[in-house]
Amino acid sequence: MSDQTPKQIPISRAKEAAQAIIEKIKKPSIGRIVAYVLAEGPNKGQDRPAVIVRVWSDTTVNLQVFTDGDNDGLPAVKWDTSVQLDPARALRTWHWPERV
Repeated sequence: MSDQTPKQIPISRAKEAAQAIIEKIKKPSIGRIVAYVLAEGPNKGQDRPAVIVRVWSDTTVNLQVFTDGDNDGLPAVKWDTSVQLDPARALRTWHWPERV
């Protein structure tokens, strides 16, 4: 038997590692809610919820975006096609919402 004890990992670091693994295995599917980055209107660059309506690949989807209506200067529901996944959040892209 060894007298060595298991190496302790800080809980915060373990949570970060677990979240990184989860992010890598997430796959888009119809009906999933994602965050869409507005590319137009007075709130350009802000996130809005969107539902995946078609999946083209692990990174490209069609979305129904739920805007803030008149506050965004857009229709209440906006359809956008071939939207790319971008965790860096460029305009007109989608990403997984943060967990809070």
